[in-house]
Amino acid sequence: MYLYIGIYAALAFAAFFLRSRRASWQAAVAVGGFLVLFMGGRREVGCDYLTYESRFATLYPPGYGWLDALGDTEGGFQWVNVLARDLGWGFNGVIMLCAAVYGAALVRFSRLAPRPLALIAIAFPILVLQLGMSGMRQAMATAFLMLAYAAFSERRQWVTAAWVGVAYLFHESAIALLPIAFLARRQISPKYLVLGVLLLAPVAGWLLGDRFEVYSARYIEQVYGENASGGAWFRYAAAVLPFLLFFWKRRRVQAAFPGLYPLFWLFMVLTFALVLVGAVSSVALHRLTFYVLPVSLLAFLCVVESIFAPGSRRLARALPFAIYGLYILSWFLLSRHGTSCYIPYQSWLL
Repeated sequence: MYLYIGIYAALAFAAFFLRSRRASWQAAVAVGGFLVLFMGGRREVGCDYLTYESRFATLYPPGYGWLDALGDTEGGFQWVNVLARDLGWGFNGVIMLCAAVYGAALVRFSRLAPRPLALIAIAFPILVLQLGMSGMRQAMATAFLMLAYAAFSERRQWVTAAWVGVAYLFHESAIALLPIAFLARRQISPKYLVLGVLLLAPVAGWLLGDRFEVYSARYIEQVYGENASGGAWFRYAAAVLPFLLFFWKRRRVQAAFPGLYPLFWLFMVLTFALVLVGAVSSVALHRLTFYVLPVSLLAFLCVVESIFAPGSRRLARALPFAIYGLYILSWFLLSRHGTSCYIPYQSWLL
């Protein structure tokens, strides 16, 4: 526990005192390299580690090639496994490849923030530990979605759609974000939100195919037994808080960050709507919150930079670090997963 909290404290401390955006970006790149080794070098750390290790050992026989992998369900992840197998890297290679992609995407996304290192610091408790070091398929999907969000902020419609499509190859639920591509070059409004969903929801449904039945059975009907996530609402509360502040002072945020304002407005609506998902299934809420959290973290940093008076802004900048510091501390003290899946940290690099 102390290792993880120590890393978070070091990141938060450095991010708070690095005032120059250039210095913060350079530090973010360096920290990104460290996180790749930290995530990719883990051994038997993370709640899904043994499941993915067993999957690697049993699902990819010698005759199973790269084209077979790409044609399979969530073929992007299957392809990474086959690549690591054929290169002789073993399961450690799978973890390192996934960590490299995830770390690079997180660093690229952090460039949108007024202080890039601050975004990486507050991403550490949830996006790095709970996602990047556990659910590799959804972590990879989230990595490519972060690239889609960056393209959205640059009003690059087809690039946004392409990154969502790549994310779909790693976790099929990511295709639910396809409608955002339709909105990448438009002023966000209820009319365009509805139109985007109506136009692209059938495409998303066709791509999901039989997975609709799987998700319905797992999360709604719960035919495989009771399926609930105890921490889902805590993560959702952390994700929704910045958007509440954003909605309250949205004019100031728009004036300070006009290029990011459409992204914030869209994900505010999506995040508020997730409460309806949580009413049906806390596990579905748990999974979908990961997809909106990167934009929530970015919005948090932009909100504290724009809505507070200059005299109180320095104190306000400490608010995100304090909230996520409290989150990581309470998670390790109160969560069974925090202690059983992550302690002690072990690495095959050492």
